[in-house]
Amino acid sequence: TVAQVQEAFAKVAKLYDEQKWQDVESECRGFRDSCKNGQHVEDDAKDLVQQIFEFQRKAKVIDTFHKRKIKISTILYSQNGVSVAVINDKQMTAGDALDAEGQVIVVEIGENYVIFETEGVEIKKNQTEK
Repeated sequence: TVAQVQEAFAKVAKLYDEQKWQDVESECRGFRDSCKNGQHVEDDAKDLVQQIFEFQRKAKVIDTFHKRKIKISTILYSQNGVSVAVINDKQMTAGDALDAEGQVIVVEIGENYVIFETEGVEIKKNQTEK
């Protein structure tokens, strides 16, 4: 029913907001199994089903990103010029790829954070994060 999908969506959204990436994936897998991959859902709830599956995709991307052990050791922030960050012992600016395959891109460098993009998901990492 629509109410069940709304309940599942609220639970997944809460886990996502709490940054419990593996719990999001687990909850979504259970939901996917129970509704036969969205096939046994009323038409009124199809959009919510897609949003639930998008939470799952993003959670997996973010979890994988955090497992990469990315270390931001230095940030030289310039409000009007080019900011530079030393990430995994490499000097980088916005637009640079963190890996040879170009899967992780530096999008923005702030005073104490870097925003990366991978698989269409932007991820903010503070300099103090391990």
